[in-house]
Amino acid sequence: MARGEILPLRPFSYASDTDRDRWAALLLRFSEEMHLVDGEPDRLLEFADPLHALTAGRIGNLRRVLSRALSVAIDEKPTPDAPEVIVEEHIFRAAGAGAVRPQAGRKKGGRKKGGSAVA
Repeated sequence: MARGEILPLRPFSYASDTDRDRWAALLLRFSEEMHLVDGEPDRLLEFADPLHALTAGRIGNLRRVLSRALSVAIDEKPTPDAPEVIVEEHIFRAAGAGAVRPQAGRKKGGRKKGGSAVA
């Protein structure tokens, strides 16, 4: 007899306003559980787009990225009195070297303006 049951979960979609609202609700719940001393409860909402892109809408990936981002934020505090908040840089560093920041001027077709290919 198994200790737990594996439940297949589909990734969160991001196609409609309703999908994005569900993703935002999930981020709010994660934010509430992180207990950052200086973090506002809705702080992660400003990172909703890159977090969805980095995690492909998967809860496990989101948990890992946020856990690492939290560790980076705490470890990199310059002084004990410095604010304890997660910023975009923490999220991208936590996602790893393969994470690519969306940049202005890029099109969805994988090409930058000017025709050079994006890796």
